Amino acid sequence: MKVNDIKALDYQTDGDLLTIPFAETSVEAVLALDAAVLTVKTDAGDTVEVLAGYALKTATVAAADPTSVTAVYTRAVDGTAAALDTISDRLVQAEQENK
Repeated sequence: MKVNDIKALDYQTDGDLLTIPFAETSVEAVLALDAAVLTVKTDAGDTVEVLAGYALKTATVAAADPTSVTAVYTRAVDGTAAALDTISDRLVQAEQENK
């Protein structure tokens, strides 16, 4: 799977937190991601989910493998997060209907 075109091993939400373990990348690439809209796609390029309204909280690089970076994002505190969720859901639905 990929998140914004960077290989991800998984992703998990827990309340306002989103954790994504990235692989085969650099911490610089993860820091440069536009966390306002994170698009999760399959390896085939199909959109699985669009996660909106996040901001990077931490990025941790594995000491044994510098291409393994785990990012933790938190929800934006303003009211736009809920609106972005609605827009994201509609975007995924429209993309699925177009296929």
